[in-house]
Amino acid sequence: MNRKKKKKRRHDEDEEEAGPREGWVNVDSLEDFAGPVFIVTSDRSKCLAVFGEGESAKLSLQRVTPREEGELEPDQVVEVFLAQPVASNTVALKTNMSRCLSSDKFGLVSIQGEAVGPQEEWIPVFREDGVAFQSAVHEKFLKAETATGVLRADSETVGFCEVFTVRCQAARKYAAKTKKVPEKKAPEELEVEYL
Repeated sequence: MNRKKKKKRRHDEDEEEAGPREGWVNVDSLEDFAGPVFIVTSDRSKCLAVFGEGESAKLSLQRVTPREEGELEPDQVVEVFLAQPVASNTVALKTNMSRCLSSDKFGLVSIQGEAVGPQEEWIPVFREDGVAFQSAVHEKFLKAETATGVLRADSETVGFCEVFTVRCQAARKYAAKTKKVPEKKAPEELEVEYL
């Protein structure tokens, strides 16, 4: 079998293993927190959203629009956060207005910070039922009470209200997993390319 056919077959197999290229898929590792994310409550009825502009911007829970079974996707840009890795195990969550999700020592959650500091860093805790967000500095968990619409970061333990379904763009998630590994070249070839 010639080399081109082997490469094509291996490329096709890699694409099948990688997953879908369109839509939104569940986040299942820290590497997936690099780009747009959609954060939904554990009962899948509401999502985190930001309304207003500047100092009057407020973080709230918004009802998720029903779709086909299993599909959770944002309808508006106010429902999307930009996840940005900060340290080896922490992320920052920025709004569409480049404001950071933060919590204070009393558990009040806001989106007023323009820069990432200790109060804006979150540790994603991966569980079988979703992701919990722990404040990196205060060590309390983000909590969403869907019945009352309250968002706080003052929970000592992870329960139903502290677990979220986090979705990211499929194309972005699987792009890194399907990048071509450069072919190893002989030292003579590398020298010729360098010259």
